[in-house]
Amino acid sequence: MLVAALGVYRAPAPYLILVAVVALFHLLAINLLYPKIVGRRVHLNPVVVAIAMMFWGVLWGAAGLILAIPLTAGIKAVCEHVKTLERYARLLGD
Repeated sequence: MLVAALGVYRAPAPYLILVAVVALFHLLAINLLYPKIVGRRVHLNPVVVAIAMMFWGVLWGAAGLILAIPLTAGIKAVCEHVKTLERYARLLGD
């Protein structure tokens, strides 16, 4: 989209506005909407989902971002079934 607009606008202001708007929408979607929607389906706290995505993303990159929710849900399932770890399951849950 930016490449197509290069012939139309010569000033950098429209490009900066476009990049800022796209970045804002991306940040809202990733940090607010995604954890709330996904967390509700797998019964994880939205804050835990955001932290898990950051942790696994830093640890494994793109594969970590894809596997963050299943890994965290699996950890929560294990914690729910081990008596000494039940309080961690409540911490991870919604």
